Amino acid sequence: MWHQRLVLVAALSVFLIPLSAIPSARGADKAAPLAAQKIDLNTATLAQLQQLPGVGEATANKIIAGRPYQSVDDLAKAGVPKATVEKIKGLVNVKAVPKVTESAVKQRAKINLNTASAEELQQLPGVGEATAKKIVAGRPYKSLDDLEKAGLSKAAIDKIRNEVTLEAARPHRINLNTAKAEDLQELPGVGEATAKKIVAGRPYKSVDDLAKAGLSKASIDKIRDEVTVAAAARPHKTNLNTATAEELQELPAVGDVTAKKIVAGRPYRSVDDLAKAGVSKATIDRIRDEVTIRAASRDVKVSDGKINLNTASAEELEELRGVGEVTAKKIIAGRPYKAVDDLVKAGVPKAAVERIRGAVTIQSGATEKGPDPSVVAQKPPRPGMVWVNTESGVFHKDNSRWYGKTKEGKFMTEADATKAGFREAKND
Repeated sequence: MWHQRLVLVAALSVFLIPLSAIPSARGADKAAPLAAQKIDLNTATLAQLQQLPGVGEATANKIIAGRPYQSVDDLAKAGVPKATVEKIKGLVNVKAVPKVTESAVKQRAKINLNTASAEELQQLPGVGEATAKKIVAGRPYKSLDDLEKAGLSKAAIDKIRNEVTLEAARPHRINLNTAKAEDLQELPGVGEATAKKIVAGRPYKSVDDLAKAGLSKASIDKIRDEVTVAAAARPHKTNLNTATAEELQELPAVGDVTAKKIVAGRPYRSVDDLAKAGVSKATIDRIRDEVTIRAASRDVKVSDGKINLNTASAEELEELRGVGEVTAKKIIAGRPYKAVDDLVKAGVPKAAVERIRGAVTIQSGATEKGPDPSVVAQKPPRPGMVWVNTESGVFHKDNSRWYGKTKEGKFMTEADATKAGFREAKND
């Protein structure tokens, strides 16, 4: 009987225990992970820190910027309020920060401040998301002290000094469709022979097209992140009658041998004349849209292929090496010229004059300022014909101020003028 009473008392005691004494399953689940795994103040990510009570993005960035910590109380030095420190003290810890020896720093790959992504920069001590963005925005850097201009304190700079490098960043990827052979040789694994293969295989629509030029998949993968295949944007077409052999080799599929053939076969009146110089039809078709032919002049041999400084249009002048839109306008404004050296008076730098000296000539005749007043206007034998300036290589229609009035020229039908290689003047 006494056994039965004992069992009854035990059973009733279960129901008499206060509910508050029974741990909540939900509370236990929430507390368990916090107690089991504390957040390390020296290694936690921005997102992890923001999980702590009272810690928002700004405070999390402060914590990251103040690293490394020897104790939780060091958070106060990073500007974290004491109340917040007390609130998170039981949820965080500070693991010992291993002392980095000088030799270890040398062996570890340093982060390049000029090229690293914002995510990579956040691996540096004291660098959070906000600071990483500042570093990226302040590029390029020539010295570590330049980081001050990006808003970093001297203390923050000293923290990362031994962990970073300042290698010059490539201003842009190398364009496989336009780069010179010398530039291509800067790519990893690309020597002189491979560079020539790349030039000869142009144009490319994708990096993988390099396989058609004879490059192995391993070689292509090695340079994939260093190159681009943007369409070749030539501001000026290459003049087959004046370009040097070196300039001709910048054309797709034109190597040293073909360039020499082109030079030897001058003068040309059309691109198809290249066939007579021994250039294959396939190569001619590849370069057709990349080249131009300046028409012959009576006074200047076509083999000279020189541009007349007193008559050339701005477009023709821009075909000269180193002459852009601004310089072309200066040349036109300074007309007429009696000698090439007169270009200096027009504001053309002496170095630029020397560069184009062998490609230009000085001849009298109409200039961009207007027709030569001494020339009596000629009338066309029949209406609708164009006036071809045989000196400048352009033709003018009947509404032009030069129509029938350049010193050298003749009337032709527009179809015949175009077929002969003349083109319509742009500045009429």
